[in-house]
Formats: sequence, structure tokens, C-alpha cells
Amino acid sequence: MKRRFAVFALVFSVSLSTAAQERTDIPANTIWSFKDPGGRVLWDVCGGKHSTCTIVLAATNRVAIVNRKSTNGCALGDFYVVGKPEKAWNQYDTGTCSSNAYFSQGTMNNGQYRTIDVRLNGELVKRFPVEYWSLVKSFSGSNRPKWKDKTTDR
Repeated sequence: MKRRFAVFALVFSVSLSTAAQERTDIPANTIWSFKDPGGRVLWDVCGGKHSTCTIVLAATNRVAIVNRKSTNGCALGDFYVVGKPEKAWNQYDTGTCSSNAYFSQGTMNNGQYRTIDVRLNGELVKRFPVEYWSLVKSFSGSNRPKWKDKTTDR
């Protein structure tokens, strides 16, 4: 009987501590609760309520974020892309850590898709086709457009 009580007490205390660890500081139903492959929560990486992150481009399925406070000491900051359907985010290499580098919004394919560009002294260092990535996700799988074969009736 004492063993059963001890096991019950242990299980009960574990469930209480798990409930106590639920995050109430993260805004509910937002991208800020998403995790990267390493398990880092975007809200924590961005500094929580004292956020160092800025959303620089929001597309249907992808959101581009710049963190002004780099996690690896880069003067430029860090660049993240959030996948809304996947409920996850990834950090991307910007190609430079120069304090003279900057992020800018650009386009590709004759203005068809918005991009986030990393520039150094006006020269393009790296381009992230965020809106294109978003549309690729929109039109993949069962959402892929279908066309009927052209038939000729005579």
C-alpha cells in the first residue's frame, strides 16, 4: 500500500510540474511559439517581451524575421524564416557578419516575387526568395493546379 501511494504521489507531482511548465508568457496561437529543429522557441530567441526581432516580410505560408541581436555575435544580426504550415522556423546564413551589411526588401522574376536581400556597400551578398518559397508551398501536394486536356469536337 505504501508503495502504491509513493508511486501515485510521484506521478501526481510530475504531472503538476509539467502543468507548471506550460508557457503563458508566449502570445497564444502565434508564430512566436514555434520551435526550430534544435527545439529553441522563437519567442525566447527573440528576447520575449523585450523583442529584438522584426517581421520584415509576411507571405501566406512564410514569414521572414530579422533578429537585431545575433545569437552568434554577428554584427548584422540573424535571419529566420518561419514556416506557418509546419509550425517551425529555421535560421539562415546571411553570407556576411559585416557591420556595414544590411537587409533590404527586393524582388525577383521581374517583380513577381518579393525577396529579402542581404547587401554590403550596395552589392547583393545573398537573396532569400521568401514569397516564392511561400507560393511553392501553396501550390504543392493536393493544392497543385490541374488542367484538363484540350479536346477538339468536330
